[in-house]
Order: sequence, then C-alpha cells, then structure tokens
Amino acid sequence: MELIHIVGLSCVVALLVLVLREHHPTIAFLVVLFAAVIVLLLIFHHVRDAFVLVRALAAQAGVDEIFFTTMIKMIGIAYVAEIGAHIMRDAQLASMAAHIELAGKVLLLVMAMPILTTVIQTIAHILPFGAT
Repeated sequence: MELIHIVGLSCVVALLVLVLREHHPTIAFLVVLFAAVIVLLLIFHHVRDAFVLVRALAAQAGVDEIFFTTMIKMIGIAYVAEIGAHIMRDAQLASMAAHIELAGKVLLLVMAMPILTTVIQTIAHILPFGAT
C-alpha cells in the first residue's frame, strides 16, 4: 500500500514541478527535495526492519560484527551518494553530481579495504602457496 502512496506522491510532485519549473525553479527544486524526504521517511521503518533481520542472520552465521557494521555503512554511503547525485542533477548541477558520485566511490573503496585485506589473507592461508 505504501508503494501506491509513493507513486501517487511522485506523480503529484512531477506535475507540480512541471508547472513550477519554468517560472519558479527554486520552488520546484524545494518541492522535489521535500518529496524525497517524505519518501525516505515512508520507507525508513522497512529499511530498519531489514537491517535488524540481516543482523540477526549474521549473528546466527557467526559473522563478525565489524564486517556487518562495515557493510551496512557501505550500503548507506552508496544510497546517500546516489540520492545526493540525483538531487544535484534535478537542480541542473551535473558537475556536483559527479563529485558526489566520486566521493561516494572513494569512501566505499576506503571502507572496503579491511574486508578485502581479510579476504586476501584468508585465501593466502587456504592456498598451498599462500603460506610462504
């Protein structure tokens, strides 16, 4: 049911933006920004429930909490960067969108380093030539 609300809100916002963009581009941008916040608030509890479930499954599987926390942070960075870049594109700021995307990719790479290091070390210990 929430998806219907989100689609309905998006359609109304699209119509408003089409009307406002020509004469009041700042207001049109604010309408889009406000709608994005509302959509995020509408889905927040679903995201939270999914993270709680995945955390419980990770604990049952014996996955170290640091890996789980890092992965959740990486997912958050990816979504924030994507949403931020889309907002910048809506504001006709493509270069800022590219900067946000680059910053997100760099932060993801930095956060992935401990996990990649652990994976490489594990593979090195498993393979016969990795013990040297």
